[in-house]
Amino acid sequence: MPIPFYYFTAGKCQYLQKTVVVAGGVEMNSKQEELIHQRNILMLKLVWTALILDIVVIAFINYRNLLVTHIQAGILLSSIITLFVLKRKFIKQIMIVNIILMFIFFNILLATDPSIANYIFVWFGLIIASLYQNSRLIWFASLLTVFITNYFFFAYHDRLFPDSNTNQLIFINLFTVLITVILVMTSRFSENLRLRAEKNEWEAVEELRANKEYLESFINNTTDAIVVHDLKGNVQSFNRAFEKMYDWKSDRPLGQMLLTVPDNLIEETGGLWEKVRSGGQVNGFETVRQRRDGSLIDVSITISPIRNNEGRIVALSCISRDITERKKTEELLKKSDRISVVGQLAAGVAHEIRNPLTVIKGFVQILQGKARDDKDVYEIILSEVDRIEAIISEYLVLAKPQMPKICKKDFRELLHNIIRLVDTQAIISKVTINTTFESEIPLIECDDNQVKQVFINVLKNAIEAMPEGGDIIITVKMAAQDRVLVRIADKGCGIPEERVAKLGEPFYTTKEKGTGLGLMVSCKIIENHRGSFSVNSQLGEGTVVEIVLPVCQNSNEAC
Repeated sequence: MPIPFYYFTAGKCQYLQKTVVVAGGVEMNSKQEELIHQRNILMLKLVWTALILDIVVIAFINYRNLLVTHIQAGILLSSIITLFVLKRKFIKQIMIVNIILMFIFFNILLATDPSIANYIFVWFGLIIASLYQNSRLIWFASLLTVFITNYFFFAYHDRLFPDSNTNQLIFINLFTVLITVILVMTSRFSENLRLRAEKNEWEAVEELRANKEYLESFINNTTDAIVVHDLKGNVQSFNRAFEKMYDWKSDRPLGQMLLTVPDNLIEETGGLWEKVRSGGQVNGFETVRQRRDGSLIDVSITISPIRNNEGRIVALSCISRDITERKKTEELLKKSDRISVVGQLAAGVAHEIRNPLTVIKGFVQILQGKARDDKDVYEIILSEVDRIEAIISEYLVLAKPQMPKICKKDFRELLHNIIRLVDTQAIISKVTINTTFESEIPLIECDDNQVKQVFINVLKNAIEAMPEGGDIIITVKMAAQDRVLVRIADKGCGIPEERVAKLGEPFYTTKEKGTGLGLMVSCKIIENHRGSFSVNSQLGEGTVVEIVLPVCQNSNEAC
């Protein structure tokens, strides 16, 4: 599974998950309970504040003994409420208990010290009940307020209201009802606002979640590799394409630096990162990156800064597009263009040179027959003329490629005939050619003349690569049911790695007197035979040429 690709900060993601959870059914009750708990805490603070103010008034204004009944009752009841609230036990029930205990406290306060000031405190309980924004709780507190105010109106009438009659009790009750109605309406209005805000918040969170899932789906299904680094270069997140392109699995690279930049490109990449850290951007920069196994791939990268709400750069995003196939195609097109140019050049040069060259060769042979001295000079001239004719022949192969005359051939016999052709040169160069057939080889489909040209070219190159002598090992085996593999290995000087990729290009050669056409013609011949031609070489260790040819599936009888 790929690592989720977040466009949010960690805090926002946690909040998103939490809000979505509480937005559905049973979980919503836990949120309501949390809200009630917070209001219980607020009510507790108000009660302790009122109690402390009462103690201060008694101690420093009325100069009375603090060990009065209502102070003791207030501390006891407040402590009980505090215990339940802090333990988060019976959250909904404690809301009702709080109101009841508070009115019990007001009842004890009035019974202990019946005064107008303490009588007015009864409505304080009704106001506190409205903090819960629960209409039923407010009406319940209103009934308790009416009961206590009416009880103490009659019980302590002479002390509290000596000059009033019972008609004033009606106004007191109407005042209580009026306050209750106002508090209920305010509570409902506030609750509706809260519910509307929660609904809007939930809808916004749902929209964010949907957008997040859409973006994650888009990013994880794109073919471009996307990775986010912090400013130190450590990986924060990446998509599936990054896993596939660079071969990084699971979450191992999270919080680590990835070795995707080859050593020789570290300085170049550092310059690109510094540019982006400074607020710039890198678009479509073509370079090379390294996979987990050390292999290299051509990529086009785009690096962009990621900013927070304050506009400060906090991370860098890097998008990599694999352009290896495009690069190969471009190289093939360039190679094709070069071959086309060579072919056009060959068509003109070959015909213009071959005729006068034939005349020159004829007259040299006549002069050689008449000459008595310096015959070796004529031998050199004729050998060089033959070399020119060979070059012209290679040009003509490129200028007018001929389709191979396919015939069934015994490859074992064909290879032995080829070795006999180069054996003399090998003996002179102190080179031994060893042949191994690892399995029975069926007949192959080929143009024997063209295949001879390829193997003679390869074997001559191998011999020339070992001026001090050595061994050439030819191994023949089945590569598949319908393919035969021929591996020709020498222990010569080898070819530098950067030059191997250019082998087969027109006019590119590693030999002092080479034309750069022989290997290109060989590749072309094998390609026309529906085979493959590859070269692997290491400097100072030697070169291995692998040629794959199709075998005949229909008949065991050679042409």
